[in-house]
Amino acid sequence: MNMDNTTESYLKFKCGENNAIESCANIVKNGGVIIYPTDTVYGIGCDPFNEKAVDRVFLIKRRLAEKALPVLSASLIDLENIVNVSDKVKKLARKFWPGPLTIICPISNRNISPRLTANNSSLAVRIPGNPCTLSLLKLNRYLVGTSANISGQASVKSPSQINTTSLASFDALLDGGTLNKYSHSTIIRFDDGDETLTLVRNGPIFERDIVAALGS
Repeated sequence: MNMDNTTESYLKFKCGENNAIESCANIVKNGGVIIYPTDTVYGIGCDPFNEKAVDRVFLIKRRLAEKALPVLSASLIDLENIVNVSDKVKKLARKFWPGPLTIICPISNRNISPRLTANNSSLAVRIPGNPCTLSLLKLNRYLVGTSANISGQASVKSPSQINTTSLASFDALLDGGTLNKYSHSTIIRFDDGDETLTLVRNGPIFERDIVAALGS
């Protein structure tokens, strides 16, 4: 598997082309790391159950070990297999997923790499609203979903920006064109036994809309 991107030696696939999704899904299943489009920015990810692949994502991004990473999936049913999904989370999922809302939930599947939680008891999860990546997730079920950039640097909105990021040693790029919709997702969690809503990061879904959805 390719480990040197200094001459753009990673594999390239384009959303909509024959076998592109299947090829990327196989790379992930075999322990690879890919860059792919979401409804916010380009993400970099791997199989969250593969410890070595998760380690590679941290190395590629130069991300500190104490910083957790989210996991993407295509369905609430699949997410219920890895985190505890409360009635409040289900309500928000019906309103905002697929979409730019990340919810931190108690983890229930301890086979998930502990590096993704920074050894905490919760995991950030989301169903993204990008049709290409949703198709990929239907094959892989789960994918680490962090932004495709060196930690602390600007996020990537187009494939042409990938080679300006200093990212190296990933295996494939799934080209979904230029992304113009959102810059990042809103992040929330529930505290105090699911009673208190905490806004972790502002984003395109406003806290007032989340509160309204919970009260509807």
